[in-house]
Amino acid sequence: MHRQRKEKDHLRKEISIDPMTGLFNRRVLDNQMMEVISHSRIKEKQIALISIDANKFKQINDNYGHLVGDQAILHIAKSMLLCSGENDFSIRMGGDEFLLVMPDSSATLAQQMTERLERHVLETSTKDIGIEVSISAAYTMLENSESFDQAYRRVDSVLYTKKGLTI
Repeated sequence: MHRQRKEKDHLRKEISIDPMTGLFNRRVLDNQMMEVISHSRIKEKQIALISIDANKFKQINDNYGHLVGDQAILHIAKSMLLCSGENDFSIRMGGDEFLLVMPDSSATLAQQMTERLERHVLETSTKDIGIEVSISAAYTMLENSESFDQAYRRVDSVLYTKKGLTI
């Protein structure tokens, strides 16, 4: 019985963790976010979403190769873990796209975290991996009347606008 529980826990962890970065993968959104949202609404706390995208990632892969591109992804993931709080969810959405979910947050804290992440990734990348890596990040607050998906689409749109792109 104990072995089965350990195997189930291992399997649960394996399907919710991105194998490359060690961050949560997007499956955690389906499994955890409803609970986080419900808990935050009961406690009348706000949730911040920070959407993160690597800048010029295709150029990194093209100019330096995919191994260096992987190092850039790992550097971003490491920066997210170093900068975020213990209750935050650092998620690799796929490719060079990430999401930081900050339960019990505020717009001020989300703005500060967005700036801190952008600065940290850029300032430490050359020393850590030998090339300059930067990210663009944007935040939004989950409104009481909206679903997680609605807020995620909104923050993603804000990020794309910040990067000068259209969805």
